[in-house]
Amino acid sequence: MTTLQKTLITATIVAAVSTGIYEARQASQLLKQNQAFQQRQAPLVEQLGQLQRERDDATNRLASLVDELAKTKTTTLNC
Repeated sequence: MTTLQKTLITATIVAAVSTGIYEARQASQLLKQNQAFQQRQAPLVEQLGQLQRERDDATNRLASLVDELAKTKTTTLNC
């Protein structure tokens, strides 16, 4: 094998190993970022759930008051 061939093989191996190391590092960083985003998102998901429950309660109260008002009007008109 010539020196040029050995150099090309060595350069190819170094490039392949370097690419693998780079990709592993990138994957690790992306995993950490994903975990950080999920941790920041958790309180927002809980807050959204709370707001939806409050909205549902308010909607139910409104429907109840509308029914009560309709009954009151009916009673008042019949008297």
